[in-house]
Amino acid sequence: MKAGPPTNSEIVRWAGATIVAVALAYFFTDTFISPIRGCTEVPSCQEEFDKVKGLTSLNGYALCGLLTALVLEAVSLHFSYESARPVLGLINGLDNTFMPPVLLCITLFVLVLENLVFVCSASPWAVAASVDGAPVYTSIYCEWLVNVPILLVLAGNCALDRPSGEISRPLLVTNIYIVFAWTAHFIPSPFLRWTLVGVTFFMYGWASKDMVKWASSFREDVDPDVSGSHLRYASALGLIAIFGAYGIVYLSRLVGALTSYEEKVWYLCMNIGSKLIMLMLFGGIRSSRYHDLIVNMLVNTHFSFRRQVAVMDAPDGNGEQAMYKQLIEEGG
Repeated sequence: MKAGPPTNSEIVRWAGATIVAVALAYFFTDTFISPIRGCTEVPSCQEEFDKVKGLTSLNGYALCGLLTALVLEAVSLHFSYESARPVLGLINGLDNTFMPPVLLCITLFVLVLENLVFVCSASPWAVAASVDGAPVYTSIYCEWLVNVPILLVLAGNCALDRPSGEISRPLLVTNIYIVFAWTAHFIPSPFLRWTLVGVTFFMYGWASKDMVKWASSFREDVDPDVSGSHLRYASALGLIAIFGAYGIVYLSRLVGALTSYEEKVWYLCMNIGSKLIMLMLFGGIRSSRYHDLIVNMLVNTHFSFRRQVAVMDAPDGNGEQAMYKQLIEEGG
């Protein structure tokens, strides 16, 4: 049985838990550990930000590409919905095929807002200063807190048909470790900072284990004849790999292997690349679902017709049998 989409109450609960985690992390860090300073208050951070402002043109190109992808996806969604609306109540499961493109449009829109912030920011008003005076791009973490749960819903619920109860834990764990990753930039004590980083990667492994279970459960439950199964497995396993790549970039910046400029370039490319990959992936999944719907309709129609013929050919008499055959041939 296919799982339904998350309910409004579940979405509110996920959003509420994330907001509470952000508020507590900010309050506890700013009050008891070290004041969180804006980048304009720290000369070294302002200097680093001025160097990274050269990326504004790159963000502008990304903004144009994302707007194009958003418009194309939204127009495609609109015409697909309009063409399918007359039969939405007649074909079981057809309405669920529109949830992934809606979620993908939301992720693209959030990315557009993120790059718009970078393009329009002449000063680092949305940037904080880490304990070593480096810029921390809070808007990137905010984008993750919105888009990463959407990607998890796409992979777990839309692709692998997992119920919301199986999605809740890895989704909340992932959002909490994103908050921890942001908080670690502002902890002066190396011991406490790296302890929190270690907890962050432990939580990443915990959430990844749940995501592997999604794929295993789907493999056990799914009919082997369902088309596009390999694409559905890839949606969850691919996200684990992508999140791991983000972790490598994050660690490289913490240990000084990457500059803030290089970090921002990596995050920009990975943010856009991961969403475009999911966009293409769900294009294939959507096509396979349409294929399955059409095949199921044809099979059900065919066997219904065969059962009708078998009943009508019952040997109740030569006259009745001939009459039934004639009605079938005439379409009656």
